[in-house]
Amino acid sequence: MTGQTNVEQLFGMLRGSKMVIGYPSGLSIMSAVLKVKTLIIWNDFYNREFAWYCAPPEVRNDTYHIEFTN
Repeated sequence: MTGQTNVEQLFGMLRGSKMVIGYPSGLSIMSAVLKVKTLIIWNDFYNREFAWYCAPPEVRNDTYHIEFTN
């Protein structure tokens, strides 16, 4: 979709998703903010607390889930 969508269309695709799975990025974090079921795969490069604090409290363990890799 690179070069074929604008920001409005991108957010529309996120909102229309049943679930978003990805690595830490603005888009995957934004899907959590939009209350789309989101699984972000984190690694030890990031502080473990940051994984929770990047999403609004009301979505934590509701539509936002994290998994850490080693």
